[in-house]
Order: sequence, then structure tokens, then C-alpha cells
Amino acid sequence: MTVVFQDVVDPLVRYRPSGAPVLSLYVPIPYEPGELKGVEARFTDLLKSVREQLDSEELDHDARESLRSDIKRIADEVAPEAGRYKGRGVAVFACHEANFFEQVVLPRPVRDRAVVDATPYVRPLLAVLDESHRYCVVVVDREHAWIYEFFMDQLEESEKAHGRALRDPNYAGGWQGWKEDTTHHKAQLLARRHYREAAARVDEVMRRTGAELLIVGGHPETVAEFLPFLPHQLQPKVAGTFTVDPATMSPGQIRQRADEVASAFERREEEQLVAETFERLASGGFAAAGLQWCLLAVNEHAVQLLLVHDDEQVPGRVSDRCGWLGLDEEDCPVCGEPTRRTADVIDEMATAVIDTGGRVEQVYADTELDRHVVAARLRFPVPDPRS
Repeated sequence: MTVVFQDVVDPLVRYRPSGAPVLSLYVPIPYEPGELKGVEARFTDLLKSVREQLDSEELDHDARESLRSDIKRIADEVAPEAGRYKGRGVAVFACHEANFFEQVVLPRPVRDRAVVDATPYVRPLLAVLDESHRYCVVVVDREHAWIYEFFMDQLEESEKAHGRALRDPNYAGGWQGWKEDTTHHKAQLLARRHYREAAARVDEVMRRTGAELLIVGGHPETVAEFLPFLPHQLQPKVAGTFTVDPATMSPGQIRQRADEVASAFERREEEQLVAETFERLASGGFAAAGLQWCLLAVNEHAVQLLLVHDDEQVPGRVSDRCGWLGLDEEDCPVCGEPTRRTADVIDEMATAVIDTGGRVEQVYADTELDRHVVAARLRFPVPDPRS
């Protein structure tokens, strides 16, 4: 299996219908060993729901046989091995007739689902990719700094920086060893020098790794002391902080705390994007809200940013000839050709936006988008078809 990166997502987004259905399957893998026994059963349940579609009148004989082969391959090859990816998720995209089969390890669990459609169901992948900022994580105390790289839910130690220990006759060992008249001065001198050097190391690591954001951990008072020493260009890149005891921390703790900070940052970013989009809409700027308006904007190739609320799914229609998207029309109003049914027209909208150079943001925060389902920032104005 491969980990989800842009080069894995691109072929899925650009997949074109072959005449046979594509089976897209998402299964979360629990972390606790006692729950792993249920993974194969979850695959079985999802595949059972797919088998029930084999009798659909929309599938001809070849399409049924292709889908039947996909079900068997996933049950035989993927389900028995999926438990080893505990704490993550597994996505499978299969079309036997088109000789297409892709397995992807997701860095975190996602909602389980099985979708049969003419194209791969990619919205959960796009959501994972959109949230996959590359972070630098630094944990500091007054003598050390542990620097990590955090990407796709993976934490790797980059380096460890040690503060300089200044020795003189007044030092008796340890931070408590300074004699009364020199304790405060020496401690501040050591800490400031250490923080300055640690901040410079963090800057170097972020430049080398291409990290976009920074997360800082440690005791609250130590974190507060360290933050002002970060270079000016890093100050706006601080995504958040967390509390941890450097003396007892483990990589698992750091990963969990960093993930919590990253998730909170993503929700704040979503809220800001939604607020700015609806402010633009209210002032008559280039924006749209609601499914019909956004569908028109997508068809006009006008969408710069598509905002989608949570995991909402809406069935619709697609023209494979010209790419037109709609809700009910059986014949395309643009090219006149028959349209095909899609299980989720929002997924088709997302791939169309990416195909035309736009961006898709899945919004999980509670925002004004809840009642509109979708909204968009536009490259040029598109009139609301409902007005």
C-alpha cells in the first residue's frame, strides 16, 4: 500500500469513466489491539452492501462481473492484512474491467463507507491532503530542545539541541546549585543563550524540511519564555502550543499533543475561510453559496476555492462528454448527450474544481456553511440562478 500524497491523489482525480463501475472503499483501522478483530468483519459488512447493488438495473453483465471481481479481490487481499495499519485508515479504489486497483494508507482513520460510481470517490482523500500541513514541533526546557518533523500524522525526531552549561566557582551542580547571589543572573543568562540557539536551530530545520507551521511544547512557563526568541519570520507560523513534561515525555505523547494542536489549527483555518467567503458574498464580491449556485459556478470554471460542509453527499447527474454537472437533468443542457447518475455530485464538483486549478476545503468546524452545504470563492462573477 502507498501513503496518500499528491502524486497518489492526482490519478484518482483525473480518472475518466471506463464504462464499468469503480468501487471506492474506506475503512478506519482502530488502534487498540482488542478492536482489531473486528476489522475484517467491517470489510465484510461494507462489501455486503456492495453485493446488494449487483442486481441494479443500471449495471450490465460486464459491469456486474467487474464489480464482483473487485469485491472478491478486496475480501481476499486487503481485508486480511488491513489490521496492521492500526490507528490509520485504508482506502481502496478498484475497477477490474479497467485494470485499475489502488490501495492507500491514510494517516488517520476516516468514516467508513463504500461507494460505487463511474469514478473514484475522492473527497475523504482530498480532506486528508488539505489538512496535511508539514509541521515542525519543538519541545523545550531550560537546557534542551527536541526538534521533530510532523507530517501526515508521522512524527520523526530531527535533532536535539543542548544548552551550554556555564561553570564557575559558584556552581554546585544542577539548576538549584547556584549560590544565592548569582542564581537569578546565571539562570537567565543560560536560558536566554539556549533559547536563542534553539530558535536558530528550529529556523534551520523549517527551512531544510519546508515545514509550513510550528508547534511548541513544554512547561507553560518555559514555552512562554521561549516564544519571543523565535525569529520574526517564524512568529506568524506558530500554529499553537501544548503542555508536556520533557522529563517524562514519550514520542507517542508528543505525537498526540501535536495532532491535537494541528486539528485545532485546521478548525480555526476553516472558520476563517468560511467567514471571509461569506463576508465577500455579503459585500457583493466574487462568491457563491448553495448547491445550485455553486454547481453553475463549477460548470463555468469560475471556482477558485470550494468549501464543502462535513461529509454531506448529494446525488446528481454528470455529462461525461462535456463535464457538465447538475441535479436532475437526464439530458445535458450543454451538449445534449444523456447524463449519467452519480452517487455524490459534490464529489464530482470537487474533482472538477481541482481539474481547473482550484482548491477544495472540507469544513468540519461549525460555521455558517452548515445550512448551505457548499460555498465558493470565484475568479469572476456568476449570477445566482435562483434570483
